[in-house]
Amino acid sequence: MTAPEWMARLGFPAEAAEELEAARQKIETEALSPLLAAAQEALFFDGKGDFEVPLAEISRVSGVRRETADMVFLVSCLPRLAELYRERAIPEEIFWNTMGDLRFKLSECCKTRGVWGLFATFWYPGFYRLERFGLGRLQFERYAFPRDDVPGLLKGQTVYNCHIPSSGPLTPELVDDAFRRAKEFFAEELHGAAMPVYCASWMLYPPQIALFPEGSNLRRFAERFTILDSAPDPTNGNLWRVFDRPWEKDKVSELPEDTTLRRALKAFLQSGNTMGAGYGLLWV
Repeated sequence: MTAPEWMARLGFPAEAAEELEAARQKIETEALSPLLAAAQEALFFDGKGDFEVPLAEISRVSGVRRETADMVFLVSCLPRLAELYRERAIPEEIFWNTMGDLRFKLSECCKTRGVWGLFATFWYPGFYRLERFGLGRLQFERYAFPRDDVPGLLKGQTVYNCHIPSSGPLTPELVDDAFRRAKEFFAEELHGAAMPVYCASWMLYPPQIALFPEGSNLRRFAERFTILDSAPDPTNGNLWRVFDRPWEKDKVSELPEDTTLRRALKAFLQSGNTMGAGYGLLWV
C-alpha cells in the first residue's frame, strides 16, 4: 500500500491525509534517506540509538513541523511492522486495532496544538517492537511489577500494564471484552491462572475518582481496581486529556464547562487542588 492508502485504512481524516502526504514528499527524499533509515532502525530495535535525534534533524532540514514529520515517519514504518506481525502469526485484526492508536494521537494533536501530527513520539517504540498491543478497547503490555508489598505478587513478577487510548466511550461491556481478549492473547504464559492487570492513570487518582458521577463509565472503570498508591501532580500534566489544552495556571477560569467532567474538574482546580495519578491492580 502507498502512504495515502495506509492512512485511509487507519481512518485518518481526508484533510489530515492530504497535509501529511504533502509533508511526506518533502521528507522522503534522497538527501534525508540516511536519517530516515537511522530513525527506523532505532525505532524498531533496542540498542540502536535514539530515534528522536534523527527525527529532529529531519524536521529541521525539511522545514516540516516536528509533530507532522513524526507522524509521517511512523506511517512510513507500518509496512515493516505489518511484516513482523505476519512473521509472528499475530492476527491482522490485532495489528489494525493496535495501530489505530496513530489515529487517536492524530486527533489529540489537532485538538491541543492545531496541527496534524503527534506530540508523543516517545510512546511508540512499545508498539513497533511488538511489546504493546491493542486488544479491544484497551492496550496491554508485559510489565515488571514495581512493588514488594502486595500479597500474591513478587517484585519484578510479570503483570500486564493496561493503557486507555482516547478512542471513545469506556463502557463496562467494552472493558470486559478487552480483558477477555487480553487473557486469550497471553493465555500461553498465564497457564490458566488469573491475569494481574496493572494500571497507572489520572483516572485512578482518588480525588478525581470522587468527581466522576456514580454509575458513570469512568467511575465504574476506576472502581474495578484496588488502588495501591497515588500521587498529586502539581504540573497538571494530564489536563490536556480532559480539556484539549495544556495547563496554564492563570487561565483556569477560561477552561470550558461543556461536559459534566469538565465542570467538576474545573471547580476542583479552582478550589486549589491539582490533578494526579493513581496506581491500581485487578485480577481477571
